[in-house]
Amino acid sequence: MNSYVEGKPIAPPLPYESMVEILNHLENDIKSLHSCVLVNRHWCRESMSHLWVEPFTKKLSDKSILSLLETYFRCLKDEDKTLLRIEVGNILPTTSTTRPFFNYASFLKKLNTRLLGHSVSVLVNLEENLYSCNKNKSEITNLMLKALYKLFIESGAILNSLTLDVSSGSMDIAAKIPLFRKNLNFISNIRKLNCIF
Repeated sequence: MNSYVEGKPIAPPLPYESMVEILNHLENDIKSLHSCVLVNRHWCRESMSHLWVEPFTKKLSDKSILSLLETYFRCLKDEDKTLLRIEVGNILPTTSTTRPFFNYASFLKKLNTRLLGHSVSVLVNLEENLYSCNKNKSEITNLMLKALYKLFIESGAILNSLTLDVSSGSMDIAAKIPLFRKNLNFISNIRKLNCIF
């Protein structure tokens, strides 16, 4: 039974449990999840948490990496942004300095440290003309990685899958014990752990 507002039918709201089942079914279908974001505010909020579960993948183009990292850097606390700017110079060519509507870092469930390190390296190599400091690319990459790990841990993210790839040097700064103490839940729910040496 539809109700009408201004002559247009309005569908009754879908039960929350049904929407969650639909989104879980679409977990690996990024295009469909993007479509779900456009349905309404409620669908948008729930779909975002599914879209940002595993943002760092092998399929990302350089343009997508830049956009993804720009979003994460905009999520940093103001004091972390300031510290990073002092250490590195300009972080990214941001189109907006406002904080994003969602806390994207809190949606992270699957993290591959090699892919994260690769993404930051791509950014540093593409945008090296932005950096007004005398640090080398490796130091800049490590500073950015440190800021991202801190963001993920302090945002309330709870990982269920972690791939630690120390073979590529991408874990140099990840094992900062004081950071983990800020959110022990970050690693307490891991069901799948891969270590690559």
